[in-house]
Amino acid sequence: MTRESSVRELTAEQCTVLFNEKSQTFTTTAELTPLEEIVGQPRAVKALEIGLGIEDSGYNIYAASDDGLGIKTMLTDILREKASRRSTPSDWIYVNNFDQQDHPLALALSPGKARQFKRDIHELISYFKEHLPREFQREDFRNDSTVKSSR
Repeated sequence: MTRESSVRELTAEQCTVLFNEKSQTFTTTAELTPLEEIVGQPRAVKALEIGLGIEDSGYNIYAASDDGLGIKTMLTDILREKASRRSTPSDWIYVNNFDQQDHPLALALSPGKARQFKRDIHELISYFKEHLPREFQREDFRNDSTVKSSR
């Protein structure tokens, strides 16, 4: 018997799911404890555990699912729980390498410091944009003999 010959069409009545609400012990779903695991995905959970167990760099985990299944929330919860047991990694930033323009320099900063560094750099640039032109216009700068001799 082939697979196609064993498939038969069902009527709407045959597809009806019977639900006995008296068997439920809750009034609303707000009373239920959220699930802590990914339901019906044992291979996916095992693959995630294996992937999260790899300590070497250069490995990634890709997860895809249909919208509305809560997979993203569950994965985020799993990753947060695992991350809570590890030390916080350094922040990494790239800065211009004036000697080799095609090869930026990678700098490791203490965790959480990259955002502050970015704010500080933007503040410094704004300061220079505002103050440098003014300084070049000062009379003592224009009359400075060391500046004139270097021209």
